[in-house]
Amino acid sequence: MPSSTTATNYEVQILIIGAGPTGLGAAKRIIDLQKQGLASSTSYLVLDAMEEAGGLASTDTTAEGFLFDVGGHVIFSHYSYFDQALKQALPKDEVIWFFEYANQAKTQLARCLLL
Repeated sequence: MPSSTTATNYEVQILIIGAGPTGLGAAKRIIDLQKQGLASSTSYLVLDAMEEAGGLASTDTTAEGFLFDVGGHVIFSHYSYFDQALKQALPKDEVIWFFEYANQAKTQLARCLLL
């Protein structure tokens, strides 16, 4: 649920609207470019209506403890930069599970295509 906040004035070069995977990925890319010295003076701000980051890649819990996934949670990637970003973002035990699951799914898909 969005919370009401007091308006604050910020002046930034890049405004990222939404703290879902795409918005967080954009912020991470800016940070990576800053570390490389390619965007050292770039200022940015990530805004989201919700209190927690994640956007549609989130899970809601009911009062009874039932879990409901809001958006897509399965990601297949062949892009090493993206895979490394996931490894940095997820807790270590989740990263191991994620990549083992993704590799199993890719193997099963490849077997189906070969049949």
